[in-house]
Amino acid sequence: MTSDTSVFVQIAEYLQEAEAMVIIAGSGMSASSGLPELISDKQFWDAFPEFEQAGIHLAGVNTPAVFQRFPELGWGFYATYLDRIRQSTPHPGYACLQSWTQRYQLPYFVETSNVEGQFMAAGFQPERTSEIHGAVHALQCSRNCLGDIWSLPEGFDFQLHNLMAKSFPVCPHCGEPARPNVCLLADTHWARQKSIEQARNFECFLFDHREKQMLVLELGASPYVPSLRTRSERLGRTFQQRTKVVRINKNDARIQAPHLSAQLSPLDALLGTHKFVLPGM
Repeated sequence: MTSDTSVFVQIAEYLQEAEAMVIIAGSGMSASSGLPELISDKQFWDAFPEFEQAGIHLAGVNTPAVFQRFPELGWGFYATYLDRIRQSTPHPGYACLQSWTQRYQLPYFVETSNVEGQFMAAGFQPERTSEIHGAVHALQCSRNCLGDIWSLPEGFDFQLHNLMAKSFPVCPHCGEPARPNVCLLADTHWARQKSIEQARNFECFLFDHREKQMLVLELGASPYVPSLRTRSERLGRTFQQRTKVVRINKNDARIQAPHLSAQLSPLDALLGTHKFVLPGM
């Protein structure tokens, strides 16, 4: 963590002034909980070396076609990923955010590209969360026959063997293999109605708080998946004098003035700021 505390003090001051908060979170937010950032083959193989040893690329387990033609392989990866998620717990940065919303009585909304559900596991309200790429714990038909979404049965046994799943869930309507309700690579079969509904909730939140002083905390959003960073910048432009944007990214935190950047991991930035968020500030 940087020894320069000025950025922490500035974020704490923004919190004191804010009347609403938007949390925009990318894969860097989950990384501090021990969850992999799955943007490139290198990240995929670093997190799951057994797939590199087998010569399997990220695109080989993360496309709609895989679940239609080779569901044993697709679910072999996602069952492994789900097990990693179940073994993790949300890092203390989530609790910092929760405590700030309570201390300052801040209405908030979360928009995240992460699919593992850490915000809900940390106690954030589902109706105040938009998962723009879906959620790994929800299922859909691999061919999206009726557009339905349902929950993964608790304790489903995938019976993994040599990176393959011997069993996997199927669509209750047509019997085709089911797949996670997440936006895969080159995905034209994603059942996106839940994501659309969440996005509408977010737009309603922004409309309802359009006259308020707003703090936008962008946490670990990769420049290689620009949708979240674009959202932060758009909010900064749209609401201008009423909005402060703080971009937190340990690799690339650049953002145009007057907004604030912190080249730190989200966890380090949140814990560092928390020391300056005191009762009665």
